[in-house]
Amino acid sequence: MPALSCVLGLALILGVPAGAAAQDEGSPPVIDVDRFSPHGDHTGWFATLSPQALDLFQPAVGVWGSYARSPLVLYSPAGDTDVVRDLWALHVQGAIGFEVADLSVSMPIHPQVVGDGVLGWGEPPSGAAVGDLELVPKVSFVDPSVRGFGVGIAAPITVPTGDDSLMVSNGKATVAPMLVMGAYVGPVRIGGNLGYRFAPQVEVIDVHVGGGFTYRAALGVHPHPTIGVVGEVFGDHAAGDRNSPGEWLAGVRVTPIPEVAVGIAGGSSLGTAVASPRFRLVFGVSVSPQVGKKPDPKPVEAAWGRKVGFQMSPAGWVDLPHPHCARFITPEGPGSLQVADGVSHLEFGAEGYQTQRVELPTEGLVELPPIVLEPAADSGEIVVHVAGPDGPLDGARVRAGETRRAVVAGRASLILPAGHHTLELAAPGFRTENKDVRVTAGRVSFVRVELEAEALAETETEAETETEPEAETEREAAPTETEEIAELVLDLRVFFETGSFALTDEDHAALRELAAALSAWGGDGVVEVVGGADPQGSPENNARLSRDRAEAVIAVLVAAGAPEGRLRARVANPYAGGAGPEGDDPQQRRVEFRLAETGGSEP
Repeated sequence: MPALSCVLGLALILGVPAGAAAQDEGSPPVIDVDRFSPHGDHTGWFATLSPQALDLFQPAVGVWGSYARSPLVLYSPAGDTDVVRDLWALHVQGAIGFEVADLSVSMPIHPQVVGDGVLGWGEPPSGAAVGDLELVPKVSFVDPSVRGFGVGIAAPITVPTGDDSLMVSNGKATVAPMLVMGAYVGPVRIGGNLGYRFAPQVEVIDVHVGGGFTYRAALGVHPHPTIGVVGEVFGDHAAGDRNSPGEWLAGVRVTPIPEVAVGIAGGSSLGTAVASPRFRLVFGVSVSPQVGKKPDPKPVEAAWGRKVGFQMSPAGWVDLPHPHCARFITPEGPGSLQVADGVSHLEFGAEGYQTQRVELPTEGLVELPPIVLEPAADSGEIVVHVAGPDGPLDGARVRAGETRRAVVAGRASLILPAGHHTLELAAPGFRTENKDVRVTAGRVSFVRVELEAEALAETETEAETETEPEAETEREAAPTETEEIAELVLDLRVFFETGSFALTDEDHAALRELAAALSAWGGDGVVEVVGGADPQGSPENNARLSRDRAEAVIAVLVAAGAPEGRLRARVANPYAGGAGPEGDDPQQRRVEFRLAETGGSEP
């Protein structure tokens, strides 16, 4: 290629015509040196088309800019010449969806084209111009957001509206039918386009510029639902052609809200060729609001399955079960998904939260109740209610391995690793009871135990045994300071007005008492500050308000002297137990406290 470029450079500098389609002396070749064409289908890539189509009447608009350095260079022994040195482009785009197809249009505007030109081609290129208008009709046969893989066809068409004197137009209409493919595998998205461009051929010496095979390939990884890291390659190649322009791009697309995507990328050429810049920068934004709704869902149900609507908090993903095995990234708040008729359930999940399985009905449209994921944990909580013949006991003790808790007003709470445990419950004057329990990670379980009174002789024997050294040692080892903390923690509640996380003077006084106890506590553990909200309102607002209430209480405790490292914010689920998003329950608008082991994970 370098040797051919030298010959080509000398031939053009000397104005030597060659071939039936060679350029006339004094006129530059009619070619478009900017082969980058971003697509406003809002699917996560820069140049590669996705088989996923926009929803019915869903619009998409975008403005994408690019800068290409030296897209047309002639090489010769006398030195290299940047025929076109600086090429700026602003692609103004629009698209409209038809659920199984969409149509997009893109108009490139070149505010600046600058070059050194070549002897025999007149004045060097300099000025502003528009490029060739591009229309892209696309049909989706299989949607990757539903099946996990997708396929479709597209036919980008260019209309010669550009200025061929500045080499930003092909001079004639072109069409490039292509096969469009894609696959979504968890947080990874893969795409590919393969087709043929029918375009006028320009030949100088034996170098052809124009039609040929086209290819595009993309790989996107989403480490977070709102961030995508994208790598792409794209270019042209004709059989036996010595000019095959190709480029690579790498960048980031950020979706701060589902309707808006912002991207920036950079790349370079894959080799020395006409329309392959030394480097390229790409930047822009696209907007695609969800405004179109399908008037009659039945035809789509029959062809594509069922639509499932949901509201999820926090942002995360939805997994389809086997055999589809597809994962879809979802934002926080309302969302929808089309599933096949055979899908019996969905699994909702997010990083740091427990996966929640939701069963689906066998047919028809589905609107799921609000889904609030619970923080993942390696441990769970067991709440033990201890009673005697006359009612709740006070002063009993619960033991599970090395963990001990005092029973206050008939209730004790233990944070234990997930799995099976044996609780030992004892109280003076009562028979010791053992109770087998199962602890579920991240959940609260309840158990009730009723102790039986011992006979008098046994009570006296126990009193005598209490004086033995072993009993005395056990009494000395009892964590009385932790029991006092547990009593304070379990009895304290802070209540709030609807929609508020403001604290009263009485709340401040109670929290100062807890802060003083925590600052003097020498035990091992942390206090979980659990914020809650009543079920009315949206799940995302309730989760946010619950977090604000927990953090407001922690701020007061820390200001009063409590060690910040011993406080952990948690969020309660107002929809636990199947509660719906209605009703005004003041008992749920509260912050409560739990005593937990050190080392629990943050939500």
